[in-house]
Amino acid sequence: MNNTSKPDSNYLLACESGGSKTHLCLLDMGGEIIAEGFCPGVAAVRPGMLPVEESLLQGVRSLCGSCCILPNLISHCYFSLGGPNVEEVEKALRMALPMALIKIGREADGKMVMTCAPCFGCSATVLAGTGTVAVGESGGKRIFAGGWGPDLDDAGSGGRIGKEALSAVLLSIDGRIGKTSLRSIFVKFIKPGVFDDFNIRMELKKNVTALSRKELAALAPDVYRHFLHGDEMAAEIIRNAARGIALLANAVAVKNASGSEIRVMALGGIFKLGTEFRDLCEEYLSEIRDDVKFVFPGEFDLSRGACIMVLMYAGVDIDERIMESIRKKGDQN
Repeated sequence: MNNTSKPDSNYLLACESGGSKTHLCLLDMGGEIIAEGFCPGVAAVRPGMLPVEESLLQGVRSLCGSCCILPNLISHCYFSLGGPNVEEVEKALRMALPMALIKIGREADGKMVMTCAPCFGCSATVLAGTGTVAVGESGGKRIFAGGWGPDLDDAGSGGRIGKEALSAVLLSIDGRIGKTSLRSIFVKFIKPGVFDDFNIRMELKKNVTALSRKELAALAPDVYRHFLHGDEMAAEIIRNAARGIALLANAVAVKNASGSEIRVMALGGIFKLGTEFRDLCEEYLSEIRDDVKFVFPGEFDLSRGACIMVLMYAGVDIDERIMESIRKKGDQN
C-alpha cells in the first residue's frame, strides 16, 4: 500500500487491464463516474514485456487532466489485472498516484466478478477477452476453468480466434485447405512467390510469428465479419470459439440443491462481437445443459466491476442507487 495519509478531497480510481487495453474510471465518493479513459494494456506474463510505467503514468495524467483533478487528490485505487505482473504494475501506480491506497486484484482469481455476479442473479462467470477464464462456486469454495494461457488454452478468446485465422491462412497458402477470404486480413504480410520462394516464405514466417497476443486478439472482429459474410473457415473458427465458451460455462455451473436454473454471467470484449456470436454461445450451451443460461449484462463490464470494488475498498456502502448509476453509466458508453 501507499502513503497512508489522506488527501483533502477524495476521488477514486478504478482500472481494468488485460492484454489489449487498460480502462480507467475516475469516481467521486458518491459513486458517480466523473471521467473515463484508456491507455495500452499492461497485463503481461512476465515483467519487462510491456512499457507499464510509461502507459500508466500517461493514462492517469491524461484522465486527471481531462477534468482538472490532480492525481494526488485520488485516495484509493483498485486495479483489476489480467496478468501476473502485479509488482510491476503496483510500482508504476505508486509513481502515478503518490497519495493513494492501492489494491491490485488478479482478474482470474474471480473475487471481483463473483462479487458482482449476484447483482445479475448469477452464480458463475465466464470472462472472455484477449484470453479466457471461468469462475464459479461449489460447496463454499471458488472453482475455476480455463486460464491456462495462449499456448495451452485460451479457448473462445480473441487471441485464439486471431491465431486460428492466421494458421488457416498459412495452410491455405500451402494448398492444404481450400481458399479463405481471411487471407485479406494478412495481405500486407503476403508477397508474390510465397508458395515457391523459400526466402519469401521465411520472411512471412518471421513477420507473422512476431505478432503479439494483443495484435492477434485485435483481429477477432475482422474474423467475425468474414464469418458474417459466409467464409467457411471463419465460420469454423467463430463456432469453435462459441463452443469453447459454452464448455467453460458448463465447467463452473454447479447444480444447486433446488434444481433451479443456473445463470452464468458473460463478461468481456468477445461478447461484443455481435448478436449472432452470443446466440451461438447460448445454442452450444443449451446442447450441453438445459439447466444453464447465459446472462449478457448489457454494457456492464469488468471496468464497472472495478468501480464497485474501489468503492468497497474506500468504505462506501454499495446501495441500489450507486449500482444503478454505474449500470446506467455503462449503458451510455
